Amino acid sequence: FDEFKKLGLTHYVGGYESTSTGRLHVQLYFQFKQRMTYKKVKEMFDDHPMTFPEKLYGNSDENRNYVMKKYNRCKVHSSCKCDYQDLDQICELCDETCKQSRTLSRWSEPWIENLNEDEKQKLVGVWEFGDYRFLTANGEGDKEISELKKDEFNALTEASKDLVDGMSPIEIFKKYHNRITTWTSNWFSLKQIAIELQPKIEYVSTFKPENFEISEIMQKWVNENLNQKQDRYRSLLVIGEARIGKTKWARCHGKHIFWRSEKNLEKWDVEAKYIVLDDITWNDGTLINLNQT
Repeated sequence: FDEFKKLGLTHYVGGYESTSTGRLHVQLYFQFKQRMTYKKVKEMFDDHPMTFPEKLYGNSDENRNYVMKKYNRCKVHSSCKCDYQDLDQICELCDETCKQSRTLSRWSEPWIENLNEDEKQKLVGVWEFGDYRFLTANGEGDKEISELKKDEFNALTEASKDLVDGMSPIEIFKKYHNRITTWTSNWFSLKQIAIELQPKIEYVSTFKPENFEISEIMQKWVNENLNQKQDRYRSLLVIGEARIGKTKWARCHGKHIFWRSEKNLEKWDVEAKYIVLDDITWNDGTLINLNQT
């Protein structure tokens, strides 16, 4: 049950029943944290042949009692309301003779009857898990559900204010994740949250700019474009033989975004001072020898 609970199931009750044709089937009643489509329920239990009634009749107590019934209703009156658990509690339509037409609803075989009560219950039911809550007959949630929806709306309003005040999206998620369940209702959102929650491992260079010997024009470019704020973005193309320290030099000037061979926008960092593009393919433009400029 704990695995299904993570997917939104809050209550589950059911058991095996025998039909008048002798065919075995399972009668179940579910409650979820929020409304679910038939398709979603089938996918949750990996049971695509599962069928559903067009609508539930009565409130949740009546439907739960029906699933948990020990006896079927009598065959004499179509509107029989006799008690599902006690043969002696008969409705106003029935009399003592009606009890003779009432049959046991649970699946029963000679070998099952030889089991003890605990073994029977585990095999046949009734099984019940989770926290049951009363739901009214019109299909709307009870007061508890209404309060949860109201609280979720209030949390969304508060989260919007926090975003305007400068709080990051992941900080907002951590603050309100217990109150706003819709944030994890689809795969894209869940994946993005998982990415954001991964611990950020910041690159720390083992070198300092003064550890490198560079040309005057390169040092001038660094002073004017990295060490001072500019009104527009500028680029520096560094060309040279492999293993001479180009990348290490480029990565020692402060907080930066590092892309090797291809761009990955998922690794974007708004606090970065600059971007290093390593091992790029240059097919356009004029290559300039900076030492001769």
